[in-house]
Amino acid sequence: MSPILKGFKKPVLIVAGVILAVLAFAWLALPSIVQWQAEKFIAEKTGHRLSLARPEINPLALSVRLRELRLTDPAGAPLVAIGELFVDVAAASLTRRALVFDAISVDGLNASLIQRGDGGSNWSALLEALKTSEPQPESGSLPRLDILHLRVSGAQMELSDQRVRPAFVTRVEPLDLELTDISTLPDDVGKFRLTAKTLFGAQLAWQGDLVLNPLASSGRIDLGEIDLARLAPLLQDKLPIAPPSGIAALAADYQLKQAGGALNLSLERIGLSISALRLQRAAGDSAPQLAVDRVEVKDGRFDLGTQKLTLGAIQFQGYRVEAVLESKDRMPVLTLDEISLTDAGVDIAQRNVTLAALTITGGSLRVQRNAQGRIDLVGARRDAQGRIGLLGIIDSLNEKPAPKPVVATGPAAASSPAAAAAPQTPSAPWRYRVDRFTLTGLGTVVRDEMVSPAVELALDDIAMTVDGFSENRQLALPVKYSLAVRSGGRLEIAGKLTPQDASAELQVKLSDLALKVAQPYVAKFAALELVGGQLSAEGRVTHGAKGSGYRGGFAVSNLRLNEAGTKNLFLAWKSLSSKDLAANTGQISMALLSLDGLDTKLIIEKDKSTNLKRVLLTHGDAGAGTAPRSGPPVTPGEAAQSAPAPAAAQPDIAAGTAPALPAPPPSAPAESAAKTEAGAFVVNIDRLRLSNGSLDFADLSLVLPFATRIHGLRGSIVGLSSKPGAPGQVELDGEVDEFGLARAVGQVDFFKPTDFMDLKVVFRNVEMTRMTPYSATFAGRKIDSGKLSLELEYKIKQRQLQGENQIVIDRLVLGERVESATAKDLPLDLAIAILSDSDGRIDLGLPVSGSLDDPQFSYGQIVWKAIVNVLGKIVTAPFRALGALFGGGGEKLDNIAFEAGASSLTPPEREKLVRLAAVLNKRPGLALSVHGTWAEVDRVALQDLQLRRTVADMSGQSEAAKGDPGPLSTRAPKVQAALESLFADRFGGAELAALKEGFRSANPGQLEESLTGKMMSRLSGLLREKRSLSEAEIGQLKGADFHAVLFDRLRAREVVKDEALQALATQRADYALAALKAAGAPEARIGQAAAEKTETENREVSLKLEVAKAGG
Repeated sequence: MSPILKGFKKPVLIVAGVILAVLAFAWLALPSIVQWQAEKFIAEKTGHRLSLARPEINPLALSVRLRELRLTDPAGAPLVAIGELFVDVAAASLTRRALVFDAISVDGLNASLIQRGDGGSNWSALLEALKTSEPQPESGSLPRLDILHLRVSGAQMELSDQRVRPAFVTRVEPLDLELTDISTLPDDVGKFRLTAKTLFGAQLAWQGDLVLNPLASSGRIDLGEIDLARLAPLLQDKLPIAPPSGIAALAADYQLKQAGGALNLSLERIGLSISALRLQRAAGDSAPQLAVDRVEVKDGRFDLGTQKLTLGAIQFQGYRVEAVLESKDRMPVLTLDEISLTDAGVDIAQRNVTLAALTITGGSLRVQRNAQGRIDLVGARRDAQGRIGLLGIIDSLNEKPAPKPVVATGPAAASSPAAAAAPQTPSAPWRYRVDRFTLTGLGTVVRDEMVSPAVELALDDIAMTVDGFSENRQLALPVKYSLAVRSGGRLEIAGKLTPQDASAELQVKLSDLALKVAQPYVAKFAALELVGGQLSAEGRVTHGAKGSGYRGGFAVSNLRLNEAGTKNLFLAWKSLSSKDLAANTGQISMALLSLDGLDTKLIIEKDKSTNLKRVLLTHGDAGAGTAPRSGPPVTPGEAAQSAPAPAAAQPDIAAGTAPALPAPPPSAPAESAAKTEAGAFVVNIDRLRLSNGSLDFADLSLVLPFATRIHGLRGSIVGLSSKPGAPGQVELDGEVDEFGLARAVGQVDFFKPTDFMDLKVVFRNVEMTRMTPYSATFAGRKIDSGKLSLELEYKIKQRQLQGENQIVIDRLVLGERVESATAKDLPLDLAIAILSDSDGRIDLGLPVSGSLDDPQFSYGQIVWKAIVNVLGKIVTAPFRALGALFGGGGEKLDNIAFEAGASSLTPPEREKLVRLAAVLNKRPGLALSVHGTWAEVDRVALQDLQLRRTVADMSGQSEAAKGDPGPLSTRAPKVQAALESLFADRFGGAELAALKEGFRSANPGQLEESLTGKMMSRLSGLLREKRSLSEAEIGQLKGADFHAVLFDRLRAREVVKDEALQALATQRADYALAALKAAGAPEARIGQAAAEKTETENREVSLKLEVAKAGG
């Protein structure tokens, strides 16, 4: 051995020994020391417990392997456990002046992270105990570190958040992490890959490049299979709606850079998808739910520096809203096949959202008004506040609930951001703009359960476009809207709409909307069936601060209403149309309204009611078709008491109802009525034109039912208005049956016809066989033939009818008798003969009157009753009627009078007979019978004549006694002597003496008795019993002519037999017939009938004349 080697031997041996000692220590002693010291340190420093198997330290390989490492809290709850941790330090660390790890591997990692309700975690106590009180030196650079490879395999992590209820608990398993060439050295680029999966299926795949100095990373992150429902405990207090459910996935390319102390993050190729998404306002089965089969976001970009987000496209597939109905079944009420958003941009810094296009394609919507009148999306149940909005979801998102206070205890409380509340600066409002919104292919079903049966209206192919809508609600937006009604019809709208005040200017076109679907609404008010009809309209609709309006045209075509339960027509027309309708909230006006092909009927039922009254339902009947109102009826007073204060009253928009307007104060009823009148809705139609109209009229209340048809109805009504005192001018023509004419001309207040009407209705050449039911009902006879013409005046003022009507009947022929309880038993043939002129025409003026308030009022029946009354008067006073027909005091035409006891005609009576002869010549249907008459005044006249003849003969006037001696003078002595002699012969001398004595007593100084007379009176008294008059008899003689009294007593004793009186009557008839024949009366139609006794109130005795139908 050379001396040099010998000189190095000892140091080498020392170094080797030291190395061997160190290696021996590292292999044999250091593992136990590390194990002991680590466990001791953790226990003494933190109170936690650390346990691990004896470490394996390889000083030659510079590697450490730890197994079965387990850390628990003082209570023994596990914090972390590692099956094996292997660290391999590279020898190059010495040359690179950095800690270089060739490899780090972790196997069997199992960690627990529990966020407690007090704000701390299960790691808080450990971390707090490990803190050092010594200040840490500030360093501007990272420690030099280089990890060539790091791997974590099969890791598990228990996550729990107890700040929410229920607590959120999940487990990440497995978690794999791999880092390659990760270094803190400047600009060293490494790579990493992280994958993880939770127990509820969520998966994470994250890979890319990583630079730690300066911090930078780029790569791609993929999150998939995220079950949103499992995140509900974490979201329930952070969202204003119930936590969503669905399976979400998110992916993006990212770039993260640190520059100037700030991080800049940008995302590219952002993709988001959510399958089976469910959103609802509140948890629970009854809450409405928004469901989307799939939401997909494509080609998104985000820049944190500029705070801008752009999205290439967003698509919603299978979008629908589900609700629980009364049947407890959840069903879709809104479905959208696809929602697509194109070129969406979000500028967070500027708080601006832009969207090139929002497109909704396909889908369906159900809207329902329930029996209580609330409008919901298919009856979706509301929350406690009664709101639903768009299922309550959008309303909820717009709400800003107050943040929950965070209560922190323990060490974390001092550092909690919530510990010190700072005032928040109000944020600028978000701005947004959608260049174009497009909706196509939507179908809607609208259901109304307030009527029975419920109405369902299906709307198809709903399409809408709106351009340029934004947060600037004052901009007028171009809109287009169209839809098709499945039952028939199409609506098209185009124009501009201003969201700020909902003002609009729109062109509207409605084509052939089928009206049959409205049948249940008609049935609420009338027992009618809406069989068919179409509504069309085209015009301009405006809405704004001054109200709403429409100007354009409309047409209701092919309308038909039948009486319910039958196929009997009630009302129909071919077309009701106007090209210049102007309507607003206060009035409707039209220059021309055309009604073509009107077909309707007016029927008077057996009980004298009308078909109109029959089909119109009363209030109680109408309620049968609607859902009953729950609870007892509310009086106006109760309603006022129960109404909320005006400030608290809010309309229930979701229910489709609004608060009732307050009733006018009871102290001012007149003012309220005036306002009501002033604000009444006004209808103005300059001209209503009718063409090709028809009216069926029937009267079933008659003994024989009557029916007729007016067709070809045409004409105009000018100035039709609902304004008070604005009657319309009527001019209408029509045809009755085959050859009849009907015409109406005049003025009518159509909205209050019972207040004013001045209408003249003319019928010409109407076949009277149609009138048989009326003649049978009121006169008891059929009509075999005849033509009727009427001029009827309907003059109504303040519900009172006054009419001056003219009736012309040509060649009327009555038929057989018909039994009728209301008919008068009249000799109608005679009446017709009286009324009919030589041409067979009857021309009557017929005034009628009546009150429209009379429940039995019927114009037709009034006219016919008036006709029957006229006929009754004619047959009961035919000569008066004839006199009225031909003038000259008809009331005396049949009064051919003779003086008492006389048979000769005076000139006035002969004139009457001449006129009567002329009437008979003008009424060829009449025959005249003359009855000679006598009366008791004739007997008295003949008694008077006989007595005057006797007295004249006794007084020496024998020539005068042969005829009519004329009047006698009771002052002539011969006449006085004859009367006293005749009286004594017929009544006795004692009666004459008693009469004279009584007369002298009553009239002293008159009828003085001579001396001879006195002696004879005394002598007579001795021979017979003397008679004295009573005081009453004496009183009757006072102031009388004594011999006139004798004449009256003698006349009463004259005998005139009835045969003489009958002969007088016959003689009178003979003279009358002779005078008629002399005046040219038709001898074939005049004759003498049996003489009759009559009564008279004066000294004239009239013949009895009778007229009858000639040949009858």
